[in-house]
Amino acid sequence: MIWFAFGINKPISILSILINLPFLIVLAGLEELVWRGILQPKLEKVARYLPTILIVGFIWGIWHLPLWLMHGTPQSALPFGWYLISGIILTASFTSFYKYTNNLFLTVASHAWFNSCIGLALYIGKNGALLLDLNWKVMLVFAFEGIAAVILGIVYNHRNSLHILKMKKILIINGHPNKDSFNFGLEEAYKKGALQSNEDIKEIAIGELQFNPNLAFGFQNISELEPDLLEAQEKIKWSDYLVWVHPVWGDGLPAITKGFIDRVFLPGFAFKYRENYVWWNKLLAGKTARIIMTLDTPNIYYWFAFGRPSVNQLKNLLWNFVVLNL
Repeated sequence: MIWFAFGINKPISILSILINLPFLIVLAGLEELVWRGILQPKLEKVARYLPTILIVGFIWGIWHLPLWLMHGTPQSALPFGWYLISGIILTASFTSFYKYTNNLFLTVASHAWFNSCIGLALYIGKNGALLLDLNWKVMLVFAFEGIAAVILGIVYNHRNSLHILKMKKILIINGHPNKDSFNFGLEEAYKKGALQSNEDIKEIAIGELQFNPNLAFGFQNISELEPDLLEAQEKIKWSDYLVWVHPVWGDGLPAITKGFIDRVFLPGFAFKYRENYVWWNKLLAGKTARIIMTLDTPNIYYWFAFGRPSVNQLKNLLWNFVVLNL
């Protein structure tokens, strides 16, 4: 569609896109780390999918407001209402792309690719300002993108709702080694609420398992799993929804919890490498999860000052690697 709208039919046009792409990944595409990587998932925890699109699109528009106020920019040539609507349409488009690919880097590249292509529709006006050639083809593409993104969003929202309704098998994994800790009190409170909803619940208390937490030889020579770890793997396969409860010690996970992850989420169980290929098969696709963590630091300080390393260990390394949606 972008090919159709912007008339990319000459080698110089394609060369222009490829030259601009790396710069636009840095200048524009990396915004996706915030919009789709942080803000959208947080909003979806308190609101439905489609309203969050409107919220993120509006915030995105306000973020770019200085460009609309500056004379001579392509944004300043648009009426403010159309400027906001186009931002919401692009938000819906990029969000749908991210939801269906589950790959933030591809979303970054998609954002940069779009900006690089739309650069071909710029021209210099009589007053020397950059203007957008909003011909009928460009308008048609925006309309198509908006309709397609809304349809895809509705489908995603429907599938997600069905998944939540079917979610009956909950596995609570408690990473605190002390059975008398506050973490186990939180687990009991969570379990009580889930049981009132007739959920099926199983539990793993990592501190009570008998196993060696040291993955001594990495994945080159995997030690035979102890019976408790084999049972843990069966519970993970059985579950639809994993609830991780753990304290934050030394800004990260307790050593016993990290050892449990190293020994349990192994090749052949959680993922499978492809021979002579850089990618891998994700064997726990479709499961979802929640993290309940305790720490003696305000969460916002833990996030901005330290980057939430314990969350990164679970989410970025484990969840994204074996496709458990957090």
